[in-house]
Amino acid sequence: FQSLRKHLLEELEEAFPEDIEAYRQIRATSAAESKRLAQSQNVLPNGDSNVKAEH
Repeated sequence: FQSLRKHLLEELEEAFPEDIEAYRQIRATSAAESKRLAQSQNVLPNGDSNVKAEH
Protein backbone atom coordinates (compact mmCIF):
# COMPACT_ATOMS: atom_id res chain seq x y z
CA PHE A 1 0.00 0.00 0.00
CA GLN A 2 2.83 2.40 0.86
CA SER A 3 4.52 1.88 -2.50
CA LEU A 4 1.21 2.45 -4.30
CA ARG A 5 0.61 5.65 -2.33
CA LYS A 6 4.14 6.86 -3.11
CA HIS A 7 3.71 6.07 -6.79
CA LEU A 8 0.36 7.88 -6.95
CA LEU A 9 1.78 10.96 -5.23
CA GLU A 10 4.69 11.01 -7.69
CA GLU A 11 2.31 10.79 -10.65
CA LEU A 12 0.01 13.44 -9.21
CA GLU A 13 2.96 15.72 -8.52
CA GLU A 14 3.96 15.57 -12.18
CA ALA A 15 0.43 16.44 -13.31
CA PHE A 16 -0.52 18.89 -10.53
CA PRO A 17 2.65 20.23 -8.82
CA GLU A 18 0.93 23.19 -7.11
CA ASP A 19 -1.87 21.03 -5.75
CA ILE A 20 0.51 18.42 -4.34
CA GLU A 21 2.59 21.13 -2.64
CA ALA A 22 -0.58 22.49 -1.03
CA TYR A 23 -1.56 18.94 -0.01
CA ARG A 24 1.83 18.37 1.63
CA GLN A 25 1.58 21.65 3.54
CA ILE A 26 -1.90 20.76 4.76
CA ARG A 27 -0.73 17.29 5.84
CA ALA A 28 2.27 18.75 7.70
CA THR A 29 0.10 21.33 9.46
CA SER A 30 -2.46 18.68 10.38
CA ALA A 31 0.22 16.31 11.72
CA ALA A 32 1.78 19.07 13.81
CA GLU A 33 -1.61 20.06 15.22
CA SER A 34 -2.44 16.44 16.06
CA LYS A 35 0.88 16.03 17.85
CA ARG A 36 0.39 19.26 19.78
CA LEU A 37 -3.12 18.23 20.77
CA ALA A 38 -1.99 14.78 21.86
CA GLN A 39 0.78 16.28 23.98
CA SER A 40 -1.60 18.75 25.59
CA GLN A 41 -3.95 15.90 26.49
CA ASN A 42 -1.09 13.75 27.77
CA VAL A 43 -1.82 11.08 25.17
CA LEU A 44 0.87 9.08 23.44
CA PRO A 45 1.04 9.14 19.60
CA ASN A 46 -0.42 5.62 19.42
CA GLY A 47 -3.51 6.78 21.32
CA ASP A 48 -2.59 5.33 24.72
CA SER A 49 -2.79 7.50 27.79
CA ASN A 50 0.44 8.47 29.48
CA VAL A 51 -0.20 7.52 33.09
CA LYS A 52 2.30 8.22 35.85
CA ALA A 53 2.73 5.40 38.34
CA GLU A 54 2.21 6.45 41.95
CA HIS A 55 4.55 5.01 44.57
